[in-house]
Amino acid sequence: VAPAEEVVSVRALLQDHALPERTDFRVVAGGETRQESVRAGIDALPEDVTTVLVHDAARPLVPADTV
Repeated sequence: VAPAEEVVSVRALLQDHALPERTDFRVVAGGETRQESVRAGIDALPEDVTTVLVHDAARPLVPADTV
């Protein structure tokens, strides 16, 4: 999920810098609120996804044991 005006840029960054074995990225525009953004991300997931973890970018270095 990215700001609507940054979706194209984020897709380009993923195409240029993502690990080669990962090609299944989906980038969708977020909403006006965090709830709307989370919903947009969930709605973009394949139907077979059964678990979703939501993390904000403000704390990207959270220790694994916290998760």
